Amino acid sequence: ELGLLGREGIATCPASSMAWPDDEQVLANATAPQGEDFVDSFTSKLQALNETQQSINTLSLWLRYHGKRSEQAAEIWAAEALKAPVARHLLFIYLLNDVLQTSRKKAPQLCQQLGMKMEQVLPRIVETATPQVRDKIGRVVNVWDERGVLLKPDVVRLRNILALGGGKPAMSTPAMPAAAAAALRSTGSEAASLSSCLESLQSSDVLDRTITSTQTDGNLAQVLLLKDGPVDDPSQLSIALGRADAAFEQVQGNNDALRAELEDRKRLIVLLCTAVEQQEVVCAEIAAAIKQGEGTLSRVVDTRSRLDNMQNELDAIAGMAAD
Repeated sequence: ELGLLGREGIATCPASSMAWPDDEQVLANATAPQGEDFVDSFTSKLQALNETQQSINTLSLWLRYHGKRSEQAAEIWAAEALKAPVARHLLFIYLLNDVLQTSRKKAPQLCQQLGMKMEQVLPRIVETATPQVRDKIGRVVNVWDERGVLLKPDVVRLRNILALGGGKPAMSTPAMPAAAAAALRSTGSEAASLSSCLESLQSSDVLDRTITSTQTDGNLAQVLLLKDGPVDDPSQLSIALGRADAAFEQVQGNNDALRAELEDRKRLIVLLCTAVEQQEVVCAEIAAAIKQGEGTLSRVVDTRSRLDNMQNELDAIAGMAAD
């Protein structure tokens, strides 16, 4: 559970006699590596990172100190996380957690860059993680949600990654909610996405092929001609039976293909419905945020008006005093 709640502390943290690092002491001892020195320095620190709170928080503070290199730091963090042994993957999540919780106000650019890389790294980590590790990552995401570390759509997107075992959410912009991911699984298409489903069905020619084969199949045409009349030449009966069998297989195959196509398109309808529901939720959240913003704006305008009135009164008093 290490690092889950940052410096506010958690009851399940492994016992340790090591004190939290002093911010001023760490910053005082920090150097400002340049160019390749920064890459080597950060890489070595990541490789030396261990599961103690002091190790994670010290490196988190070091990253904040070098916040001007946020983009480069995020690139290195992502590259090292993907190269690290599976057993160390959780350490990279805990480091990210500490940075996001302790530096979002002091180093927002660093948090933004790491957050962008997180959605590239997390699927790979989740894909190879044990159920226990996935649960721990899920608890970190829950903390981010509860404390408002990430926006709601970002939390939904991360939970989708966890739910799909590292697979990409069906819709990346905006993220598909957990309900949509469940719909994907319930339709027997766990790895499918709405975009891939649309692309597949838009390029499907099953209906055209079945119609064409029905119209051009010689066996079927001959059988249909014999529908209302007897076979004139008994010697041709076996040939007619062969054609009837071939026509039956052809029509049955066409029907099976059409049934499969129908089921695929029904699944597409389910995906579209869940996507529409997600958009409705997002729109409602946006509308609520706009309403809240309008209320805040109104209060700001009222406050500004009162301040203007106070300033006018002060100016009048000052004018009277001058007179």
